[in-house]
Amino acid sequence: MFKTDTVRCRVIGAGVSVPPRAVPGGFILQASTMEPLVLMPDTRLALSVGVSIDVPRGYEASIRPHPRLATNEGVTVEGAPVTLGLGQHLLRVTLINRGPQAVKIRSGDPVGLLLVRNASVVRLAWEV
Repeated sequence: MFKTDTVRCRVIGAGVSVPPRAVPGGFILQASTMEPLVLMPDTRLALSVGVSIDVPRGYEASIRPHPRLATNEGVTVEGAPVTLGLGQHLLRVTLINRGPQAVKIRSGDPVGLLLVRNASVVRLAWEV
């Protein structure tokens, strides 16, 4: 059985709903776009997903590519995985189209995955 902790999130976009879990009962959430868009080949676009997260001490959050977009369309998250450390963050996803065709993304389509997990806080012992 897994230990369940609480990480505070807030919906901040008009018409945005709470992101669903990628798998029922799982720990990965889907991040969806708030507006329709067309992503041309070899272009990137930063967009808000209308959610903020307050990452507490001892945790990290990361945004990763959505497998359907990456596999089927060649669209990925620039710099993935994007790691969010301690503090409050407005979730933004920078998509890049690595495929040969323009990709239409509808409002509400999943564009990334949000993973929140424990991260050990360590003290570094430097040797010089």
